[in-house]
Order: sequence, then structure tokens, then C-alpha cells
Amino acid sequence: MDIRKADPYSIYDRFEFEIPTGIQGDCYDRYRVRVEEMKQSLRILEQATEKIPAGKFRSDVPYLIRPPVGEAFAHIEAPTGDLGFYLVSDGSMLHTAVMSVPPA
Repeated sequence: MDIRKADPYSIYDRFEFEIPTGIQGDCYDRYRVRVEEMKQSLRILEQATEKIPAGKFRSDVPYLIRPPVGEAFAHIEAPTGDLGFYLVSDGSMLHTAVMSVPPA
């Protein structure tokens, strides 16, 4: 499962790309999958550079951000699998709880 396809985050839903998979499971097959992953990464980068809008590319974001009251969970595709983050906030500048959920 690839999170970028199953539950797209950021702007991955705007890109066309394939998820490389192998059949044999041997060293050569894993090598071919890695090479295809690099090709697909380049494919994503090429599409991203075409879609960069003209003008200012950096927004003015304050150094400290006050999170809203509540709980939040987000996950991304990490090199070793699904990486999640859980945050609990009471609305102050300091978080109540933060937990990183590493890939299993």
C-alpha cells in the first residue's frame, strides 16, 4: 500500500505516477523496483515543476503557531513505511501531547 495513492496528502492527488512492484522478490527484482521508484520520483518532480505558479514562492508564516484546541492525526509516506503524528492541544502555545507513530 502506498499512502500517496491510498490516502493522498499534500498535492499528490494532482500527479500521475505508478507504484512500482516486483514479482520475483529476489535481489535483482528489488534493484529493478528501486530504479523504477527513482523514475517515478523524477516523473512527479517534472510534473511539480510545471505546476509551480508564478510569483511569490514563500509565505510569511510566524515562527510560532498556536494550534487550535483538539486532537489531530496525520500520516505521510516515509522511506520505511507509514509515519504518523498525533497531537493534542489545549489552544496554548505549548502542546498538551505529541506522539510519533513510526512504521512497524
